Amino acid sequence: MNVLLLSASVGAGHTKAAEAVGESLRELSAVENIVALDWSDKNVSFANYLTKKLYLNMLAFVPNLYDFFYKVSASNFGNALAQNLNESLMLSVMERLIGRYRPDAVVCTHPFPAGAAAAAKRRGYDFVSATVVTDYTLHKMWINRETDLFFVATEDMRDELLSCGFAADKVTACGIPVRRAFAFGAGEEPVGEGERTPQFKSAAKQALGIAANERMVLLMGGGLGLGGIESTVRQLSAAAVDGLVIFVLAGKNEKLRHRLTQYARDSRTRLEVVGFIEDTAPYMKAADLIITKPGALTLSESFALGLPQILHEPIPGPETQNAHYAVSHGAALWETKDIGETVREIFGNEAKWRAMQQAAKLLARPASAATVARKIAAAFLGKSSKNRSSQTVENGIVS
Repeated sequence: MNVLLLSASVGAGHTKAAEAVGESLRELSAVENIVALDWSDKNVSFANYLTKKLYLNMLAFVPNLYDFFYKVSASNFGNALAQNLNESLMLSVMERLIGRYRPDAVVCTHPFPAGAAAAAKRRGYDFVSATVVTDYTLHKMWINRETDLFFVATEDMRDELLSCGFAADKVTACGIPVRRAFAFGAGEEPVGEGERTPQFKSAAKQALGIAANERMVLLMGGGLGLGGIESTVRQLSAAAVDGLVIFVLAGKNEKLRHRLTQYARDSRTRLEVVGFIEDTAPYMKAADLIITKPGALTLSESFALGLPQILHEPIPGPETQNAHYAVSHGAALWETKDIGETVREIFGNEAKWRAMQQAAKLLARPASAATVARKIAAAFLGKSSKNRSSQTVENGIVS
């Protein structure tokens, strides 16, 4: 099986989910080759690249306009218009990629390539089409009748697709795929009685030079370094929480990184500022609490590590829904006022902090990527060898 794995770098979440799926696909004997591409890269399509730039500028300068488009495209008429526009602009790109790579399966972690793949199937191209939804809510832009397999985060999202008429064997509620670094952290033994931190957290803290009696708060704004990080750092410093260590992942926001590096020199609280990094796992494993925008992948990774969250400044639309999901299940707080005081209250209440950890662990789906990979391979083998029983397919794909 040759796999074309398509993400979009509008924030890091879609790309991380694709990486997680790719990790698991490479473990299967049925998979011969994987080509992973960024749908919004200018080398893939300059038009897609311009669409990405428009999206990022809209978020930065007129987020309410993005919210308007998000809501309009969720209506039947607006969605049909958006889908038709997406097809007219992006079908030719998909056809070019199919012609070049000859995929047996096209796996998409963003709705734009998923829509283009569906349009290609309507044109008669033959491949297994899989969509991995990377939010905790189901927007209509993700839904295409030609999609062979859907992978969604929750049972409620699965029920929504089933109510739209999709067959039960086409829709799997398995969580959002997280990379192996997080899945293995989730698989370790939970904290036992009298034990303060799990083994992976102790090792991660030691690697970053954090003492066992210090509390690490991690601030993240995604790959773009968004989300009021600078004001949050000042609130945390003003709160003067005993034993507090602040780590900031500034992403690609170099101005933010420079300003906070200057601020750290005079801060009474230890403040470490890190620029853009590919792997956030070492920092998230070391953290006792994360303050972040509610991107779905960041939440999923936090769940896998049993990491409580304080959420703020969500992007209107999907991130707002993501925040509601985490908060309603007790794994997060949605703070709109003084985050410093909120952190003081959490660390001052051991029972509350432990309860948030446990709630996060209950939401963890560390095997999601493996489930996605296995079902895609099974669909391919079932399609190419119809005489093989479903049990043989499921059990015979792992090398």
